[in-house]
Amino acid sequence: MISIVQRVYEKINLKESEAPIDLPDCYTRIAEIAYYKAEIRGFEPGHELDDWFEAEQEFNDWFDTLYSERVAKHKPR
Repeated sequence: MISIVQRVYEKINLKESEAPIDLPDCYTRIAEIAYYKAEIRGFEPGHELDDWFEAEQEFNDWFDTLYSERVAKHKPR
């Protein structure tokens, strides 16, 4: 199953390795992930904060993985 984070980046035609890393953009991406979570649930009210917190966690996990991969690529041997 494709992750919601991957779905957001595919929608905006970015590969994960090309993803911009600036704070305002991070919040935009988190908002998009939260939106897709709400959409999957049928926009049932009362879950907005849960959607946001889960989206933040998914984005942070994705970012940590991406950052680790970039550091490993550029680490001197």
